Amino acid sequence: MADPTSLRLRTLLIEIINNTFDVAVVPMDKFHQFYVECHRKEGNKDGDYSVDIHRIRIYNLSREPQAILVSALHDVAHHLEAVYEGKTSHSAFFYQMYQQLLCTAIGMRVLPKTILYELDGKTQEKLQKEVMYRYWEIPSIPYQEGLFTIEILRGYEQRDFLKENGYEYFPMEEIWRQTLSQDEVAEERTYLQESGITDQSIQIWPANEWSMAAKYTLIIRNAFDHKAYLQKIGYQYGAYDTGKRNWAKKIFANQLQEEREKLFGLLGINLQIQK
Repeated sequence: MADPTSLRLRTLLIEIINNTFDVAVVPMDKFHQFYVECHRKEGNKDGDYSVDIHRIRIYNLSREPQAILVSALHDVAHHLEAVYEGKTSHSAFFYQMYQQLLCTAIGMRVLPKTILYELDGKTQEKLQKEVMYRYWEIPSIPYQEGLFTIEILRGYEQRDFLKENGYEYFPMEEIWRQTLSQDEVAEERTYLQESGITDQSIQIWPANEWSMAAKYTLIIRNAFDHKAYLQKIGYQYGAYDTGKRNWAKKIFANQLQEEREKLFGLLGINLQIQK
């Protein structure tokens, strides 16, 4: 069963598809036939799509949430390409699908228009060649207007309270979430604070602003020579069920580069991410 973070991303992708295409014109049921897996894995590729099983995998969760969504839309475009052509490539049809999905996401205000200028140079060139991306018209699409997402960090001790009050837990991010109307947000914040949840643990976002903050458990093995320094920067021996000989620390994925810089120059250090 997919984790809640992957399901939440898939739900957003489905909503973007629904706002992009006319159900009377396209095979919407086939457009919806894909699933998403977010993986705690850093590497050379941001994601991939498997035609045979309609699977989208997302990697490099240390990226900003908007970048993760853009790469997910890239793979959705490959899925739509496969629906029509039975295969995937970076064909003109693929770029037409990708362009329409990006425009819709921007029109829904899930992505900012500036994201187009943050695409890699090769993608910009292909989009310009196939669909003249500099002249796209962005539609205005009402989406989640007047709604806000409340996120609770460090809510383990209040987990029963949060569950009873309509919050959903996202294990990959170690975050509790609930969406409320603008009129309810201020009252909810006060209620949470009165229930023992600190203001530092409460984050509030417009519901149409994609947020994602995966947690990584970092593991360093056989690093006794660096024991004092590792303890100083927050590592614990054998913590989080990582076993003997392991030093472990939890961080938000977007802090990974900062963590690597802290470890730079230490002899014999091999930083790993627990999957």
